[in-house]
Amino acid sequence: MKKLIGTLLATTCLTCSLFGCASQDNEAQTTTGEETTPTEETTETEPVYVDESEIPLVFSNPEAYIDQHVVLEGKVFNYVGQDDGIDIYQAYYSFDRTDNVFMLAVEAGTEIETDDYIVADGIILGTYEGTNAFGSTISNLAIVATDIEVLSYMDAVVPTVSEIIPEGASLDQNGVTISVDKIEFAEKETRVYITEQNNSGETFNLYSFNAVILQDGQQIEPDSSSMSRYNGDYPEVSSDLRSGATSSGVIIFPAMDSSIDFTFEIEGHSDDFHMDFEPYRFDIAGAVE
Repeated sequence: MKKLIGTLLATTCLTCSLFGCASQDNEAQTTTGEETTPTEETTETEPVYVDESEIPLVFSNPEAYIDQHVVLEGKVFNYVGQDDGIDIYQAYYSFDRTDNVFMLAVEAGTEIETDDYIVADGIILGTYEGTNAFGSTISNLAIVATDIEVLSYMDAVVPTVSEIIPEGASLDQNGVTISVDKIEFAEKETRVYITEQNNSGETFNLYSFNAVILQDGQQIEPDSSSMSRYNGDYPEVSSDLRSGATSSGVIIFPAMDSSIDFTFEIEGHSDDFHMDFEPYRFDIAGAVE
């Protein structure tokens, strides 16, 4: 880590010294009051970025790419520590967590936490070599971030490709209203946002786990194995809703074709067995391409 920090500080000091010289020259010209010949402006060199197709080569041989710029996406999984005002993190490369790991140096105080999904624009410092908690030697690509963006799980892993906001998708039975607020389509999943409002005078039990989508002759059931249930922190609609209360949440289905019409169906019942409830059925028109 000292090697990484040393390289970073050397670069920073060099930059500061250059700026310092420029400031002194400007001050000298101002105080003398004499006409001076403007110096030729220095043209900044455009940073050289590693092409995305070369990133696997960067991980296999970081030394060959020192001082080049790179954009890496990934998930932070460990805070290594702080040294001379620099915070050091470890991150998996790519949002899908590959075997490649990189060390990320950022200015202390940068709002990053473990488990964050990030896109880091940085300068390659080379290879960091050290020892982990188990005494094993580790060797990782090291970069210092010049810009960093923190993304939500949804934006990083399952971004919305298209969405439908149905009009008038609200049904009432016995004072219990179910509404379909919107449907988001991603490459890996479909998210149905619903709201239930209970003004029936009794507790209402919603069977979100038993909801179905009927599309093109197929019955599609909620995706119980979806990792979004654990990593996405999506709001869950209440299965036991007291009278006078409202609850909103997301039901996750497998990926679907958004251009084809479908029917969303969900059931529930009241603690008052005298109240009869039919399934709530919503006919949704496909998205216009």
